[in-house]
Amino acid sequence: MSDHWEHYFVTIEEQPGSIVLDMEIWDELDRNRYRFPVCLEIEMQHREENGFPNSEEADWMNELEDRITQELTQSACYVGRFTVEGVRSLYLYFNSPTIPKETVDKHLTPAGYAFRILEIEEAEPWDFYFEFLYPNEYEFQHIGNRSVIESLQNAGDSLEEPRRVDHWIVFEERADMLGFAGKAEELGFGIEGQQREEGEFHLHIHRKDYVDFRSINAVTDIFVSLAEEYRFRYDGWETQAIKS
Repeated sequence: MSDHWEHYFVTIEEQPGSIVLDMEIWDELDRNRYRFPVCLEIEMQHREENGFPNSEEADWMNELEDRITQELTQSACYVGRFTVEGVRSLYLYFNSPTIPKETVDKHLTPAGYAFRILEIEEAEPWDFYFEFLYPNEYEFQHIGNRSVIESLQNAGDSLEEPRRVDHWIVFEERADMLGFAGKAEELGFGIEGQQREEGEFHLHIHRKDYVDFRSINAVTDIFVSLAEEYRFRYDGWETQAIKS
């Protein structure tokens, strides 16, 4: 288990979901040793309308999760969890096909939780981790967005007011930068500056936007969707905190 865990939101069949993932577990262990992926599905007892547990149950489920995964340390590595529609699924990779159901049962059954243990079948065992749990390019950017938003909130920003948001984009070719600059203006962005640094072309643009999680994700999704067409690397955004 690594120290690099991230949390991000997804939408599955129009339902909100949440993934908590060890982002570097694959770099910390021998994947050839842990080749038996398993899903432990736990049904919530007190789900909110959005399908997530209420705060009290979330704390209790987190405690049960810690007890189970710590006890399984010798035979499995815990890689993450997925929560959607009243079900929390824990994902573990075991070092043998023998799954110690009694370990799970002794923690969940007395607490009144119904559960299922499912073996995940993949041609390559770690495909499930990389193709389902691991964030895609949009979700990666959302993780970065959340970090900036949390910094703003820590500075006393309620996120209720729109404000100027600056963005930086990096290109290898000047023609691509000029082409995207025109596209950015069509989308309502102002061009703050262009410069060349260490063989790369940097474009600085800005626009007035809201910076709550949903709003800024919609903005950065624009850049992710256009990155391949205009051959650039999105280098992030920043804005001034507005204290309430």
